[in-house]
Amino acid sequence: MALGEYGQIFAWGDGTHGQLGTGKFKNEAAPVEMGIPKILGVSPRIKSVSAGYKHVGVVTDEGVLLMAGNNKEGQLGIGNNISSARLIVNNYLTEKIEEVACGTNHTLVL
Repeated sequence: MALGEYGQIFAWGDGTHGQLGTGKFKNEAAPVEMGIPKILGVSPRIKSVSAGYKHVGVVTDEGVLLMAGNNKEGQLGIGNNISSARLIVNNYLTEKIEEVACGTNHTLVL
């Protein structure tokens, strides 16, 4: 993953579990821009990103956590075990998030 000058995120490689956040469950041989959803009608700026084994986490400058990828073990923290190929907002966290760290089958936030 790479963070662009204007807050875009680029990802490439294994995407079969949706972990590239492009909206597709497929591999990418070259960098592609992740689809960052608008929050309250505004495109957020990104301050932290982390790639796990088959999932990714993204934190906006407003402290919102976005997740994508494999969710078999609940690592996206969205209240179910459904994987997502698009970055989705984690609505279960009520505190502002500063940083995210994705592991093999888990996610930690500060």
